[in-house]
Amino acid sequence: MNAKEQLIALAQTDMVRAMEGASLFVDPKDRSNSTTLIQLQAQAKALQEKEANGLIPPWSTEPASLRVRMVTWINRLNTPDIRGYAKVFISYSRRDQPYVEQLRKSLSILEELEYITTVSDADLLPGPEYTPAIKEFIGSSDVILYMVSENFLNSSFITEKERVWAEERKASSHAVILPIYCDRCEYKETEFSAYNIIPRSDHDSRLSPINEWPKPERAYREIVRQLKRLIESFG
Repeated sequence: MNAKEQLIALAQTDMVRAMEGASLFVDPKDRSNSTTLIQLQAQAKALQEKEANGLIPPWSTEPASLRVRMVTWINRLNTPDIRGYAKVFISYSRRDQPYVEQLRKSLSILEELEYITTVSDADLLPGPEYTPAIKEFIGSSDVILYMVSENFLNSSFITEKERVWAEERKASSHAVILPIYCDRCEYKETEFSAYNIIPRSDHDSRLSPINEWPKPERAYREIVRQLKRLIESFG
């Protein structure tokens, strides 16, 4: 398990508490991150002991502010300008979870090469800070991926919140919205139909939804290739 995976796992356990305004992060410039992780684990143990001794409230009564800060750009926290580290948010319908799971597996190579760090709502547990955290994620993103499908287009949360925040981020920064065509739907009726929607065949540039590719793994490889090219264009 790498440093990022360990930190996410730790952030999603009951050991992490909103307290004392603590700020914990893994420095992506530290190749091993071993010292940081040891310190983080020690602090988590201390939090657990404080809870056991009644010195802090149980998880259920406290907002997830510390956990949110930790998950909110795990490799970006306090080091936002690292060259090549693009922050990617994935916007999708929960009904399309299989597409997202495969996409994140495919994107892992870009994370290992330190091109990107990815996040989605799957990195958060439900709670009072869920919606503000999503807004913060999008507001810090360099790239926002839309997992376009009928489910995506019919989601009121995506339409009324995530897409609004994404457009605001795009208008106020150099952030890029990159739609990914998952299954056939009337995306041409939306305002992002003019965007560079992917994946496209590397033979004739024809756009096809992922679920109609004879070999879907090729669609995901094409998505990785296009995203890598986009990140490299950031300079």
